[in-house]
Amino acid sequence: LRGGHAHDLTATAVTDRLISLASDARCLGVLATLTCAPWSAARFNGKGPQPLFDISHPDGIPLPDGSMPLQVVQALQLCKNCTAIASAGLSHGAKVIFENPVARGADSQYAIAGREQHSPMWNTTIMREFAAKHGMQPVVSDQCRLGAATQKTTQWLCSAGVFDAVSARLGHLMCNHPP
Repeated sequence: LRGGHAHDLTATAVTDRLISLASDARCLGVLATLTCAPWSAARFNGKGPQPLFDISHPDGIPLPDGSMPLQVVQALQLCKNCTAIASAGLSHGAKVIFENPVARGADSQYAIAGREQHSPMWNTTIMREFAAKHGMQPVVSDQCRLGAATQKTTQWLCSAGVFDAVSARLGHLMCNHPP
């Protein structure tokens, strides 16, 4: 199957099925590449969709009435479900990798002017707690060194069993284009 409801990781039935598959000892690994749109640094450029997360609100910027926008609720549900799937794999020694862009905020090594308030997926409580609980380690690389048209600095959050391999393969891939 491709796309559609069968791949909606915010759906309980899909998540439950994937947890069942990841729990099986035959599952060797889980690779989670969550959509970056909710946390995109491009949301800070003043045009188009506005930020849903920022440094002051790493778990979502509330609406004036205090509720969370539907996009925030969906993005956090995606994180929650994907970490549950990954945890199921980790419970029997499967390798786990999450992929998403790096932080671009003021305190980041990868800061971009105008994006000082950017907060990535990695700053959500869900992802911070998951990473701490399972001893996950980050590897950073630039996708242009893998053939992408743009630099797109990416973080790979890796479980212990795969960190060394990912670090050796991707950790040295830094953009070498002129500024």
